[in-house]
Amino acid sequence: MGMIIVGIFIIYCIVGLVVSILAYKFTKKVKYSILVIIFFTLLPTWDLLIQKAVKEYYVTFKMEPKIYAYPEKDENGKIESLGLIDVKRTSYESMVSRKKNDDLSEGNFYKNNIVKQQVNKNKIKNLVNNYYEIDTDKLDNKGNLNSIKWVKIYTNDNQKEIFEFIDKRTARYQVKSKIHEYLFGLYKKKIFKIVDIKNNKVLAEAIYVDFTKKFSYFRNNFLCLSSGNGIGMFYVKNISNLDEIFTKVFKIKINLYERKGL
Repeated sequence: MGMIIVGIFIIYCIVGLVVSILAYKFTKKVKYSILVIIFFTLLPTWDLLIQKAVKEYYVTFKMEPKIYAYPEKDENGKIESLGLIDVKRTSYESMVSRKKNDDLSEGNFYKNNIVKQQVNKNKIKNLVNNYYEIDTDKLDNKGNLNSIKWVKIYTNDNQKEIFEFIDKRTARYQVKSKIHEYLFGLYKKKIFKIVDIKNNKVLAEAIYVDFTKKFSYFRNNFLCLSSGNGIGMFYVKNISNLDEIFTKVFKIKINLYERKGL
């Protein structure tokens, strides 16, 4: 594979050189020949250069935590309830198949399925008095994750049910998000707000910057600069300060992750 990539790169350079010579031959001006060379040089990487500049800007000026207030806690240091639907999820498909194959009730299934997430569960249980809410998703035919149902998971041992599917968010403290697209889709920014619904107050703001692969087709497919699983060899890594801000606001660290496909 490495030799193929080298061969394609050499051919690409030869084509660029030939076009540059032809540009000079027909125009008799060196500047057009130079412009052609610049064009062929930037064509495979122009989007990465812009994304890198954008990333440096955000890292330098926009990633400082924005915290305006802190949540109210009871005498045990717990908040009432927490909504994590935009930042935490589990697989709906695995839940259904496990329940069907093992003939388990929803409650018993939950006890068995969540054992892998016990560390996170205990941390949230130490933070939340009543319940927290997360999302479930499922892969479609194109390999994209789609939200299926929201789940309310009870942390209070006095509750009869362990979890239930819901259609409405009711937790007092919610992590809500909104997506914006910039530079014709070169990158997307997801703005998170930690909100106290009861008092209608924003506690903190965080961002997640997604550097998209929208303009990587030529680089990945024509120049074959991608790995065997279709992931580009060259890309700009996404950045986020959500985990940092969540930890500072709630004084607890859990594994949050942003939904793919912004």
